[in-house]
Amino acid sequence: MSVEELTWAVSELAAMFNDHFEVDDLLRRLCEVAATSLPDHGVGVMRIDTDAATRFVHASDPPLTGLEQLQEQRQEGPSRDAIDTGQVVVAATIAQMRWPVFQQVARTVGVQAVLAMPLISQGHTWGTLDLYWRTEHEPTDQDRAAAQLLANVAVAFLSMAKDRAETLAAHQLMAHRALHDQLTGLPNREVVEEHINHALAAAGRRGALVAVLFIDVDHFKTINDTYGHRTGDELLQILARRMENAVRAGDTVGRLSGDEFLVVCKDIPDGQHAPTMLTRLGQRIRSAIAQPITPATTDPPVTLTVTVSIGVAITTDRATAATLIHTADVAMYRAKGTPDTGIVMLDAPTTEFS
Repeated sequence: MSVEELTWAVSELAAMFNDHFEVDDLLRRLCEVAATSLPDHGVGVMRIDTDAATRFVHASDPPLTGLEQLQEQRQEGPSRDAIDTGQVVVAATIAQMRWPVFQQVARTVGVQAVLAMPLISQGHTWGTLDLYWRTEHEPTDQDRAAAQLLANVAVAFLSMAKDRAETLAAHQLMAHRALHDQLTGLPNREVVEEHINHALAAAGRRGALVAVLFIDVDHFKTINDTYGHRTGDELLQILARRMENAVRAGDTVGRLSGDEFLVVCKDIPDGQHAPTMLTRLGQRIRSAIAQPITPATTDPPVTLTVTVSIGVAITTDRATAATLIHTADVAMYRAKGTPDTGIVMLDAPTTEFS
């Protein structure tokens, strides 16, 4: 491979790295670049999947596609050996092909020599770059060097892309953890307040209502003291999922702290039916939560029935997130005095802006 061909090959693979790409996309491009840079060779590319199986990705012509697919089907051949050993595998003649079915098909399609180059970087095996000849051929140092150069370039970009993806995933995880409750995965107070503010801003434009439901688990301290904090934590996780399943599609469920949760309801049509709708929503949440629970963390097993008290704050004016949460909190404590219904609704006072 000349300097010009190498420069072209590197630039072609680098062009893909500048954008988001899938592993198969770059391996396919590697095959195309190798076939162009090494015109006397047939080329195929195999990938190793997460289950350690080899999988066909691309080949430079149909006969080689059949050979590569055969290796995927049978999980044997030069690619499999190269992956298993981490070494270059060469068969310079038909007779040297020690894989009977592969040998038979190779003879049929006119392939008489093969070199399988493992694609390895930092201990990670991505797959193989396979070179084919239609005549008996002992790969020269130049053949090996060209294949190794292309393999090195490809795995370098694959490794950088892997590092980039892992870094992005780590940043996303950190951001998620900063904004979500670690036990239940629900949005935390900061995120909930942001949802309320967005809902209030939209409500002002649309003439709709915004409501906040403040939900407190009744007698949660007794559960913790009786069965332990592991059971209490499991209970909160189960209740969080039940609340998410009980609310409307556009509602937001969040956890404030301990056994206190919030539900933000936006785009509620302004009118006399709003209180009825919110009461029904509260009843649906209470009904879902009241279903018996048998925690996995209790020994011997016990079945618990949990109730909650719900305070609802509703506004049509420019209340703040803090005002809505406080009003719902007050309503929730009043609801604890009405265990039959367990729901109290208050209008949130308006906050005046200068």
